[in-house]
Amino acid sequence: MMDFQKIRARAAKRKGGEAALASLLGPMP
Repeated sequence: MMDFQKIRARAAKRKGGEAALASLLGPMP
């Protein structure tokens, strides 16, 4: 159960992080 939650959290973090990075650094090639 914990592993599943970890994976989900990581996936959400990755998605959110990507959007945050894109908005912070601007368009990436």
